[in-house]
Amino acid sequence: MSRYFITGTDTGVGKTFISCVLASVWHSEGRKVGVFKPAETGCIMGSNGLIADDADRLLAASGSNQEQREVCPVRFSSPAAPLVAAESEGTDVNYEDLLRRASQLSADYDSLIIEGAGGLLVPLSDGKTYLDFVKSLGLPIIVVVGSKLGCINHALLTLQALESHRLKIAGYILNEILESPQETLAHQTHRKIINRFSNTRDLGHMPFTADCSSLVELGRRYLDLKAL
Repeated sequence: MSRYFITGTDTGVGKTFISCVLASVWHSEGRKVGVFKPAETGCIMGSNGLIADDADRLLAASGSNQEQREVCPVRFSSPAAPLVAAESEGTDVNYEDLLRRASQLSADYDSLIIEGAGGLLVPLSDGKTYLDFVKSLGLPIIVVVGSKLGCINHALLTLQALESHRLKIAGYILNEILESPQETLAHQTHRKIINRFSNTRDLGHMPFTADCSSLVELGRRYLDLKAL
């Protein structure tokens, strides 16, 4: 049974990409995979309402029979934290309903990926962050680290926050987010230094790719899937 909450050290670090890789691998193994992104902001209006692009990618990668609204029930057009986007539109986020939905999915699928938004302390609803959400669910956490200047600090702070709340950390994945990163000393040593200053399992180093047609191959080649 593989059930994980995917968080990141920041926004734009590749949480959805890594989530899609894992979902694709598990689907290829014949598992019944469920995916859930409680809230997505920055959505574009389509003919049938707001389009949750990240959630749609998760759904496609998982091969799930879930409805789109089941995968991402809360959607806003403003590119901001869910709480901020909700308040700007004169509404709120039903935190308890999202917890109920997530718990139900955990019972319905062999493998489950729940993806947060931004980092751990992004406000989800009034008085609640994604850290509160994952604490309530009790799922092990995978931290996606975007490989860029400053990521060592971001990674260690995120891991420290999880450890201070005594949450189970499955590990972290370093993800290349730049197509042509400058091969500076900092860039060359990100993974080694995070590993050196943390006791958290290193689950792999994913290279940058613009081709999402080979997610299963990427996962098997670059991630420590046996650890999951």
